Amino acid sequence: MQSRRKPSRLFVKNSEGPQRDVILKVCQEAVKQGVQIQRVSKQTLDKMCGGKVHQGLCLQASPLGFITEERPITSHEVKNHRALWLILDGVQDPMNLGAILRSAYFLGVDRIASSIHN
Repeated sequence: MQSRRKPSRLFVKNSEGPQRDVILKVCQEAVKQGVQIQRVSKQTLDKMCGGKVHQGLCLQASPLGFITEERPITSHEVKNHRALWLILDGVQDPMNLGAILRSAYFLGVDRIASSIHN
């Protein structure tokens, strides 16, 4: 858990059967980082995540600040190529966002703009 946000609590869905290996690994890492783990029902996780995808985990962390001022485009960027922008709207699943960002990086996207609400 290395980021610009400070994690404080990991909510894990109660499970009647054995936990998936990936869930166990996340919990072990949380304990190493001093993050409190709390078991909750699926309904509680659904409510916490506003009905969005959670895959049995939800991490409570400090807010992430957004950059509100853009970095000026350098003369080098202007002379050598047209800047490629990616505009995102309505991306709700964090896994989809991660895939989009990795693909954008690989494809040479210069800038990404997104709303702070979705």
